[in-house]
Amino acid sequence: MTNPLDGNAGAAIPAARVEVNVSALLQRAISLDTTNSKYDAVWWVVLTWHDAGAGAEVLLRTGTVATSVPCTRACDSSGLLSSGCCDSIWLPSVELPNLIAYDQDQLPRYRISANATSGTVTWSTRLVGTWYAPLDFRAYPFDHQHLLMELTIADSQSHAVGLVWEHVAKLNNTAHTKGADLAGWRVKWAKGKIYDSRGCQLAFGVTAPRYEAVDTSGLVSLDGSSSNTSISSATGGSSSSSSTAAVLAGGGALAAGGVNGSSNNSSSGGTGAVAAVQYISIGIPDRFFPENPGIGTTEPGDCGEHPTLYDEARALYGPIVLVADIMHN
Repeated sequence: MTNPLDGNAGAAIPAARVEVNVSALLQRAISLDTTNSKYDAVWWVVLTWHDAGAGAEVLLRTGTVATSVPCTRACDSSGLLSSGCCDSIWLPSVELPNLIAYDQDQLPRYRISANATSGTVTWSTRLVGTWYAPLDFRAYPFDHQHLLMELTIADSQSHAVGLVWEHVAKLNNTAHTKGADLAGWRVKWAKGKIYDSRGCQLAFGVTAPRYEAVDTSGLVSLDGSSSNTSISSATGGSSSSSSTAAVLAGGGALAAGGVNGSSNNSSSGGTGAVAAVQYISIGIPDRFFPENPGIGTTEPGDCGEHPTLYDEARALYGPIVLVADIMHN
C-alpha cells in the first residue's frame, strides 16, 4: 500500500519552518464494521502552505517535460501536460496512523496548485479507504459514533514542518454527498482535535533519524586533514581524492555515501561520485510545533508500563497527531 500523501523525495524544504494548514473533508461514510471497530469512507485532505518559488519551478519543470525529461508526478491526477509537472517542488509527507487499508483499485484524484503570484501551494487529495475508530454501541439506539482520521507529519520533516488545523467538515453540497451517508445516520458535528504525547516522548528521550546532504567545502576531517582526504565508500572500496572524510558536525555524524546520478547506491554496489550526508537525531526540543489555538487537546493519562521505553513512539506514533472527528447519530 502506497501512502497517497508522500512528498517528493529529495526536494528541499522551502523555508526554515513551514506551517502546513490542514482541512479534512468527509465526502461519504460508506460502511461501519461494528464487529471490528472500523469504517469505510471517502475523505478529502487539503494541505496549504507558502512556497514563493514553487510556481516558477512548476513552470520551468513543465517546460522540460515538453522537450525531453518525463514527469514522475503531474500536478493533477489527469496526468495531462497542460496541468503542469510537480515532481520537483517540495511537498509535505503526511502519515495516516489509523488508516488500515487504502483502496488500491480506486481512481486517484488529486490536484497540486502552485500560485506563482501569492506563493500559496494547495494540495487536494481524495482518500478512499478503511480507518480504525472506537465504535461503541452500548447506548443503542441512542448511540453516537465518532469517525476519526489521524494525520501527522513524517518524522524526518518534523524539525522544520508542522501541521495546523484549518477546517474539518462534512461535504453536503453536491448530488453525491447530500443526505444521510448510512441509513438513519446523520452528522451531528465535525471537529479538529489534537493528540499530544510530547510529555511522554520528552520524558523517555524519544528521537527520530534524519539524513541530509551537507556542503563539505571548508570542513576538516577528524584527524585534522583537509576535506580532500581519501576515505572508504559504503561498498568498502577506496573513494576518489575529492571525497569528504567522516566528521562530526552540528551534533550529527557526517559520512560519505555513494551516489549514482540522482539515486543513492546501496551498500552492495555502485561506483558513482561520493556525497557527504549528515545524520541528525531529532529530539522533541528539536521539532517544530506550530500553535493550534482553540483546538481541543488530549494527552495520554500515563506513559505506559515499560520503565524505560515509550511504546507508542516505538510504534511510530507522532508526538502531535491531528485528529479529524466527525460524529454521527
